[in-house]
This record gives sequence, C-alpha cells and structure tokens, in this order.
Amino acid sequence: MTTHPDVKHASAIFCSEFKSECEGVQASLRDTSCDRHALLVKTSELGKKLTEAAVYLPAYDQRQCSALLKDLQECLSSSNPPRAKFSFASRKSKAAKEEVTTKRSTATLETAVQDATATGGKGDIFGEAELTAIPKSPQEGRKHSALPPADPTHSRTIADYVDRYVNLPGAADAEGLATASKDYYLLNLDRCVISMLTTPVAALHAKKLRNCLVIAGPIAGSVLLENCENCVFVLACRQFRMHHTMHADVFLHIPSHPIIEDCDKIRFAPYPAEDLSSLLTTSSMSRLFEMADLEYTPEVNRFDKVEDFKWLKRTPSPHWGVLAENERRIDWRTCALIPKEDGNGYIGSEDALGDTRAILGNVLPTSFT
Repeated sequence: MTTHPDVKHASAIFCSEFKSECEGVQASLRDTSCDRHALLVKTSELGKKLTEAAVYLPAYDQRQCSALLKDLQECLSSSNPPRAKFSFASRKSKAAKEEVTTKRSTATLETAVQDATATGGKGDIFGEAELTAIPKSPQEGRKHSALPPADPTHSRTIADYVDRYVNLPGAADAEGLATASKDYYLLNLDRCVISMLTTPVAALHAKKLRNCLVIAGPIAGSVLLENCENCVFVLACRQFRMHHTMHADVFLHIPSHPIIEDCDKIRFAPYPAEDLSSLLTTSSMSRLFEMADLEYTPEVNRFDKVEDFKWLKRTPSPHWGVLAENERRIDWRTCALIPKEDGNGYIGSEDALGDTRAILGNVLPTSFT
C-alpha cells in the first residue's frame, strides 16, 4: 500500500515551511544585535510544531526536521556563527548519521514523558499532590485513592501501574471540555483499565502499555501510540499514529487516515459512540464531539483507510485488518466500575483486581497472565 497523496502533500508543506522558519531564525542569528531570547522562544515553538506533526510525518521527514532543529539549537547555545544555510540531507547519507537521527526522533515521546514526570514518583499524576487514601466505601465494595483537583499545568502523566482501574476526572459539564483540556501521557502500564470518557483531552500519548484497555471520549487533537502489546483502544480523534505495536484492537472515529508503522496484528473497528453514550449521565455524546470540534457521522469516519508506512506494495498490508462485526459486540457497560462523570476520578487499589481482570479478560485480543 502506498502512502496516501493527502499525507504526502501535508508532509511536503510542513517540511518546506519548517525549513523556511529554521532559515529565518538562522538569518536573525547573524545579526549581532538580535534578541536571542526571542529566537530561543521561536526555536521552542518549532520543536512543539515538530512533535505535533509527528502524527502524520513519515519517519524520514521526521529525522530530517529533527536534524535541522538540533543544528539550530546548537547554534543558539554557542557563540559560533551559524552555517550559511540549512538543507535537507541526501537519502544516501551515511548509515551512522541515519542511526543517530532515528534514535533522536524515536526518543521524542519518552523525553516528553520524562520531562512531565520529573517532579513525580511512581504512579504519579503530574502536577498534583500525592494520592491520598479514602476509607472503603460500602457502596463500591473497594478501596480507592482520590485524584486531587486538576492542576493548571497543561499535561498529566499516568505511569508505572499494574492491575489497576484508573478513572480519570471528567468535566463537570460538557462546557468544561473547552477550557480544561490537557495533554495526557500513559507510560509503562500493565493489566490496567484507563477510563477517560468525559476527560477533557487535547492530545493523548501512550507508550509501553501491555494488556490494557483505554476508553476515551472525543479528543480534540492527535493520538500517538508506541510499543504497546495486547491492548484495546477506544478513541475518537483528529489524527492517529501507531508505532511498534502488536496485537491491538482499535475502535476508532477519525476524519483523516490512520497511520501505522512497524506494527502487526492490528484490527480496526468503528468507534462505538451509541453504546458508550449509555455511560453518560450529565452530557451527551453529540455534545462531547461538538466540544472537541469533531463531526460524528459514519460517512466521515475513515477508521478503515489505514496507511501502513512499512508496506509500500500495491497489495493490501498484512499487518492490519478490519475487526469482524461479531467480534465488535462488547457490552461497554461492563467496563464501568463507577460512574464516569463524578468529577473527581480515582485509581483503584488491589481490591479492584478481580473486577479489572474480568474486564480485560472479556475484551483483550489475546489471553494474558
């Protein structure tokens, strides 16, 4: 399968504009009276643009743009004059340079997660106080830890949990989605259920998930999944990209073409919006889609128009397929241990182990231990 023309066109435009902006910063650096702080801010913005564009940029273009950005950062951090002009390297560059830039590009998400969790500990929600225990509730029949109110920072990280049911805070009402959206990072999770159906999410990044179920409502931006195995993702988003993932089912609503790379045994199905709406009590699914600026109609969903960047033949990619209809029949209500719109959220303790494993046993692509 060849790369879709829309993706090629978007990549070409981004690379051209990115190179032009880098050259603009470089030209300003030649002026000894330039405002270096303003140029540092501009360079930081270029880094953010590159991270956001990673969801659709081919790996080669990512490496070239990362190399340009690295050179620019080195010029800013030294007193040496910048080189005359940036240019994209030939595809016949030495293998050693290719390997270095590949590692740099691959590390982008992990570096972001490490930065986000620099002040947190094991299982920490970035920007929030340490989780505090709440007495066992007779109604719920399990202990759990309360999630403190949302921090004004722009991201949160859930990391290093095993056998946990994680219910992330939902907006008090649908209007809250427009003002409280954050980037969420999921890292190093095993045998976990992540419920974020009404959580305001600007972008979702997940890495190193095993035997996990992630249920999300409409996401305003992009989703990037890396190094996941035997997982189920229930997502509605604007852009979707998956790397180095095996045995995953993706229930997806997306207006653009999903992209996979170095993946195998991936199955796609349409987002079960109507079924999930039964879990909502104070807002409607249509309202959640509206607040995320996504259109929800079957006609615009391109969940099955997948681009496999590691399969360039004209024959269909053997690495992904469409999930059979009889395998899509999941009772999503059984995945709800507590109401999703309590506004607080919690991370279940080991007392919820039986519930969590029962849920995963019913939905994961393969058996787990």
